[in-house]
Amino acid sequence: MAEAANRTLALRVVSSVILAAVTAAVIWYGPPAFDIYILAAAVVLALEWRRLCGEGAWSVPSLAFLATTVATVAVASLIDPRYGLAACGVGVPAVLVAASHARGARPDKAAPGGWLAFGALYIGLPGIALIWIAGDPQWGRETLVVLIAAVAATDIGAYFTGRAIAGPKLAPRVSPGKTWAGLVGGIACGAAVSAALGPVLGYPPALGAALGGGLAVISQMGDLFESAIKRRFGVKDSGGIIPGHGGLFDRVDGHIAAACAVAAAQWATGGSVLTWR
Repeated sequence: MAEAANRTLALRVVSSVILAAVTAAVIWYGPPAFDIYILAAAVVLALEWRRLCGEGAWSVPSLAFLATTVATVAVASLIDPRYGLAACGVGVPAVLVAASHARGARPDKAAPGGWLAFGALYIGLPGIALIWIAGDPQWGRETLVVLIAAVAATDIGAYFTGRAIAGPKLAPRVSPGKTWAGLVGGIACGAAVSAALGPVLGYPPALGAALGGGLAVISQMGDLFESAIKRRFGVKDSGGIIPGHGGLFDRVDGHIAAACAVAAAQWATGGSVLTWR
């Protein structure tokens, strides 16, 4: 049992390092590498979501969902994030209509239209958010680095702190493995890494600590949300593309929530979160 756990942990570490290196490279090079990376991730996530919903590969609702998800991210990348939102706004109702017609034609094979439509939002919106953040010519690259580093540090801190200390469960009905100690450890690691990046990227360490701690909480909420969805569909992992982790959703659930939160905050304030004082 211990040997199997150690092997899984080793796979998680290696997979995380490789994924982090690839992500860092595409952030450094910027467009079009970054845009292609986000689009490829959206395709993988869409395939995992379709599998999660149990929808057939060639059904009309499934094709409408895939087309909406890909078009949302592609339009945001190639034209403008605002047009990506428009594509999503048109595509989501189309998914619902397609599912409704499929349900009428085959009531015994009722298509999960609501879940497919939600999936287009769940994948499309963070894709738009990341592309929009990257589009900031002054702070885009730095903001992405902090966002991804803080969430990754949170995941690592929560995992090892939770294993070392254990204690009361955070949300036992949703994710039995998560503990309050893990949450605190994750927040501490997210804040520490964001603060440490401050002198390198050019923002105050105190701001980095506050930002990293906030992103840690948001990312853990995103993690719990995805766990609740998987529990709803009765699966442990969203897929098997990443050794030791499962599916891509299992790896980026916290990043999804964090990206949307950062983009919303920057849109509301009109400036990068790294320039807040």
